[in-house]
This record gives sequence, structure tokens and C-alpha cells, in this order.
Amino acid sequence: MRFGVPGLPDHQLTVLRSDGTTTVYVGSISSDDQTLTFTDVDLEIPQDGSWSVMWVCVSATADTPPGPTSVQFTIGDLVSPSTTIEVV
Repeated sequence: MRFGVPGLPDHQLTVLRSDGTTTVYVGSISSDDQTLTFTDVDLEIPQDGSWSVMWVCVSATADTPPGPTSVQFTIGDLVSPSTTIEVV
């Protein structure tokens, strides 16, 4: 898997705001191209028990095995997998 699509790297995190608009944050990619890091992201979570919708752009490389996979979001010490990504 890679962030973005061939020829067009996408090092962005998009957060869906409660009013339906989106906010885009540009991140930095690790030297092994496996981790995107973002700072000062407003997750639009107004209170305990609220949730946030966010996404990054990924695509499969030629050596990505077919089948289900996911990416992982880490916020502080909390970890959450993305929805399932089906590689075909």
C-alpha cells in the first residue's frame, strides 16, 4: 500500500466537520513511506462520547496481496483501524 496514487503522492488527512465541510491537514511521510504524521489536528470532537470521521488516500502497489486490509490511525495512545479496504 502507498499513500496517494501512482505519480501523485497524497500526504493529507481530511477531517469531516459537523457542518458537513472538510478540513485538510498536510502531513509528513516517514523515510520508509509507511507512516504519515500530522500535528495540530482538530478532530472536531466537542465532548466525551463524540466521534469523528477522517480519511487518507491510499492505493495498492503491484506487490500488495489481494484481499481485505486496513490502515491504522493512532491518536496519542489510542489506536483505531480504518474501515476495511478490499485490494483486488
